Amino acid sequence: MDRNTVIGLVLIFLIMIGFGYFTQPSKEEREVYQRKADSIARVQEQERQQRLAEEQAQALLSDSAKKQEAVAEFGLFADAANGKSKLVTLENDLMKVTLTSKGGRIYSVELKKFKTYSGEPLILFTGDENTFGLQFWGDNVAVKTNDLFFAPQTSDSVIVVTTDSVSVTMRLTAFNNAFIDYIYTIKPGSYMLDFDIRFAG
Repeated sequence: MDRNTVIGLVLIFLIMIGFGYFTQPSKEEREVYQRKADSIARVQEQERQQRLAEEQAQALLSDSAKKQEAVAEFGLFADAANGKSKLVTLENDLMKVTLTSKGGRIYSVELKKFKTYSGEPLILFTGDENTFGLQFWGDNVAVKTNDLFFAPQTSDSVIVVTTDSVSVTMRLTAFNNAFIDYIYTIKPGSYMLDFDIRFAG
């Protein structure tokens, strides 16, 4: 290494040390930054403690207390307030009708002999685009059946109709063995879907 290179490296090193020394935050700035960091850490710890306390309180809520809350909100149909949505499909040669256990309603309808302009299957509606349900007072509680879970009275998830009509019952059960049945009947070669409601108890 020649003399100019050594002088250049020493100058670069001195410039870096000088830059670091003159641009470092002052003692007051460091204290302000430390106070902000401590404050943020305290708030985060308080939020974590609050979440932990809420989770513990929720865990301590007994099953009977949860059931009492459900009874207060849904009356005789409290057992049907929680569940998983199950789909049952009724199909004939002309259409495919899918029922959902949430609300016991029709979830979607597809016309099999028709296509959209882009060649896709023609689906009249699907999902939450439609609403259907009964609203009534029971046990001094306003009951809306579209918020409750019905039990399909079949183990099949797809039912294909070829010769005779087939019915599927979606049942909403109350505490005292009373129930509401939605009965859907499909016939071969028809775009009609028959619907009946049966009350018991």
